[in-house]
Parts: sequence; structure tokens; C-alpha cells
Amino acid sequence: MIVPYRPLVQPGQRAPRFHRAPPTRRGFRSEPGPPVLEVPQIVRQVKMVASFLNLMTLVTDLPWMPVLQGFTLDEYLRCVDLYDRVGIDLTLEKVVGLGSICRRQNTKEAVRIVESLSAMGTGLGGFDFKITGLRRVAHLPYSS
Repeated sequence: MIVPYRPLVQPGQRAPRFHRAPPTRRGFRSEPGPPVLEVPQIVRQVKMVASFLNLMTLVTDLPWMPVLQGFTLDEYLRCVDLYDRVGIDLTLEKVVGLGSICRRQNTKEAVRIVESLSAMGTGLGGFDFKITGLRRVAHLPYSS
């Protein structure tokens, strides 16, 4: 069940206060009720591709960079497919941003994602990729 978005603070209400807790356990007080589920990855991907198209259409004299988002390899491939469906060939782009991977850069899954996307002919550029992560993909054309 997907719960519709509800602003944290309704008009005329006070902003929530933080609980007194150690910094690692702080959070907003919330009203009792069903938990609000996270926005599905596909929704974020569709919005991102639409935003890229809008930017390319509205401001044509700036070089925009498409970005791939996901968590699993299948999600990244779905994002590539979304760009393809709207007529964007990522292999023709100078650099394609690779998002949501910096915290998993030392994992085998992250290396598999970079290897798979690189094999498709995309010039990948990772955000916040550290030296240790770059060492694992040094054999690929990749920048950070």
C-alpha cells in the first residue's frame, strides 16, 4: 500500500522538535499512524529523465550531463532504458553521471555495475568515488 505524500508540517502547525537522544539516534517526532513509504526508485528515475529533457530543451547552450540512478544493476539498466525510450543515446554523451554508488564503491556489486555500464559504451563519471573504489575499477574508462 502506497501512502500519499503528506507534508510534515501542516499550515498553522509548529515544526516538530527533535527528541533528546544521542546524535546517532535523533529523529523527528511523528504522529501515530501508518508509516509513509519511500518513493519507489522508478518514480525518481522517471522524474530525473524528465528533468534532463526539460533542461536540454529550455537551455540549449549549456552542456547537460545525464545521470543514472539505482541501487541494483537491474535498476541502473532500467534507467538506461528510460533514457533510450525518450531518444537519448547515452553512448553519444561525453560523460554519463553514475549516482547512488559512492557508499557501496568497495563492494562487488558496485564493481559489477560499473563494469556492465562501461561495457555498454557509456563514458561514466562517478560522484564522490574515492581512491579505494577507483582502484577496483581502474581497468575501465571511468572518472570521478
